[in-house]
Amino acid sequence: MDSLTPEMVDERLEIVEKGKFDFFSPTVDVKIRYAIWQSERTEPRGTMIVVPGRAEFIEKFYDTISAYLKRGFSVVAMDWRGQGLSTRFVEDRQKDYVPDFSILTTDLHQLITKVLPGKIPSPIYITANSMGGAPTMKFLHDYPGLIKAAVFWVPMLGVNYKPIPRFIGEFVPAWLCKMGLETKLGLGEKPYKRGMWGWRKTLTHDMQRFEDHDFFTQREPGLEIGGVTNGWVAAAQRIFKFLHGAGVPESIETPILMVQAEKDTLVDNDAHISYAKRLPNVGLVRIEGAYHELHKESDIYRDQLWHAVDHFLDGLDGGDKVAADG
Repeated sequence: MDSLTPEMVDERLEIVEKGKFDFFSPTVDVKIRYAIWQSERTEPRGTMIVVPGRAEFIEKFYDTISAYLKRGFSVVAMDWRGQGLSTRFVEDRQKDYVPDFSILTTDLHQLITKVLPGKIPSPIYITANSMGGAPTMKFLHDYPGLIKAAVFWVPMLGVNYKPIPRFIGEFVPAWLCKMGLETKLGLGEKPYKRGMWGWRKTLTHDMQRFEDHDFFTQREPGLEIGGVTNGWVAAAQRIFKFLHGAGVPESIETPILMVQAEKDTLVDNDAHISYAKRLPNVGLVRIEGAYHELHKESDIYRDQLWHAVDHFLDGLDGGDKVAADG
């Protein structure tokens, strides 16, 4: 059960409850959940769109939302299709299945161009975490000029398969998809289970922030999602192939900050380095000793993340620096 103090629980819920939650429908049978927090400043710096990583959801980013509000932004957050309280691709909520990550890119485009105009201040920025980095990077390529700047936290531009050899990690799921097992859980993947086990042991050094995820899923079990399916892995390989294709990163002119965690066991840090070398307008920051979930890390690491974000954003628009904890 949740081990945090009532004061901390109240803070989380207070921030979440200030958001205006709603759904939009890309098609008649699909609902995508999003929420808006308006800046209290007379002249906001703009709007920061926050998109989550795999298996994450809006509520988990309450502290990120608060940090951007303190920095003078309005904030929009969304649940990707296939997770959170948005429409899932399969009925079994313990299976994370995405047939094509381009669908997520299209959903993001509809949110920005059809749903948000008239509701938020300009310009628009975006922060993408982990898995959210792949469809967001494709968005920057496919729809140039809509985003003023992008912040990528541990973006999924490649998967860290270790200790499994890469060719096995890539070949086996693709082969299983051809055998008709596209929506079956991948090798070693399991249904959602609360607590610190397996790969969840290397998400963050901070136990209190680690428990944020389980706190919200305990309150709303519909937020749960299990391990990735063979089809998810195959779709990830397809978007990696596109993103790393000839001329793709070179054509993305949006100013980008990319932050990686030195001890990340989930995404491929080498992919960050190779990709950054091809992007025309990028800064790459490496936080030594940090685990994957930078936004939930201990302050010694998380403070470095927000220092990098502030330096990047203030350098873009001359915005006033915020002397406050991220």
